[in-house]
Amino acid sequence: MVGTTACGITDQFEPFERLKALFGGARVDVWGAILVLVRRFYLTAPIAAVTVLCAYLFTHSLKPEYQATSQMILVGPTAQTDPKAAVAPPVNPIAGFSTATLVETITIDATSVQSMQQLAASGNSTSFTIANPTRTAVLSITATGATPRQAVSTANAVATIIQHDLEVRQAPYTTDKSYQVTSQVLAKAQLASENTSSRTKAMAIALGIAVAVTILLTLLVDAVLMSYARRRSTPQRRASSVDDGAGTDQQRTTVVRS
Repeated sequence: MVGTTACGITDQFEPFERLKALFGGARVDVWGAILVLVRRFYLTAPIAAVTVLCAYLFTHSLKPEYQATSQMILVGPTAQTDPKAAVAPPVNPIAGFSTATLVETITIDATSVQSMQQLAASGNSTSFTIANPTRTAVLSITATGATPRQAVSTANAVATIIQHDLEVRQAPYTTDKSYQVTSQVLAKAQLASENTSSRTKAMAIALGIAVAVTILLTLLVDAVLMSYARRRSTPQRRASSVDDGAGTDQQRTTVVRS
């Protein structure tokens, strides 16, 4: 029933008080919520159907993604040091980098703002990764695109960016490629498969939201209906109590007169 203050002003809304009784305490009345969902099946079923349908339509509208991979290998300087040479060979500090440091440097260059803008201007995707899973000089490039063609093009474009960035970084020390770290493409970009992980994650999240919305709406509607039913029954109970009281007073009056 609706709570009132000493002045008779309503200070609580009964539907929310009913929901608070189910979820407001330290322990959630799970069994009570389940009973409400079962009792109001004529509400639970259509609400669940609508929310699940909306979740399906939302995730179905998401465009699929495609992945392409390519492999590259880093090659160290090929120049032979001649101790009898009159001119000392150029010192290229990048040639002394470890493979891990070199891969990290390449990744930073490839994911720079300038590189991203270059990819986007060419119609390529900016979603890609550069990995060195085997801890060797072999790099694996994985690109994700909205179409198979974009995924393949992006992987090839990233390989070209890596080769160019290596040349630019070493140019201040030497332009002789025999003293530079170079990169070679071992396998051109090939389409791997359609990437469904993003759609699967979106579907799981959407279904979770649909279930939560179904439960909350059903419980809220149940609380409102219960509150309305109680308000309708209250005047009838008061009228019945008044009639009973009047009948009792009449009987008492008759007895006194007799």
